[in-house]
Amino acid sequence: MSKITDIAAHVKQNAPMNVGIGGYADPRGTDQHNQGLSEHRVNAIRDALAKAGVASDKIQSSAFGEQKPQCNESTTLAGSATGASTWDFAPASK
Repeated sequence: MSKITDIAAHVKQNAPMNVGIGGYADPRGTDQHNQGLSEHRVNAIRDALAKAGVASDKIQSSAFGEQKPQCNESTTLAGSATGASTWDFAPASK
C-alpha cells in the first residue's frame, strides 16, 4: 500500500477524524515560487486522498512556503528535508 492509501484507510476507519496536510519549501527559490510549490504539494496530496475516498470536509491543507521552515539551512540535504509535506490527525469537531 502507498502512504496515501494507508492514510486514507486510517481516516475512513476512524470516522470522527480529520487529516491536516502542511506543505513546506526550502529557501533556495523565490518566496513566490516556494509558496506555489507548497500549494502544489498540498493540493496534490489533498486530491489523492479524496480520490482514495476521504471526504473533502475531513481534509484541511495549508501551504507554508518558506514561512515555517523545517530546517534553516539552504543546503541540498536541508532542501530534501524542507521540501516536504507533513500530516496531522485530529478528532473531527462536532
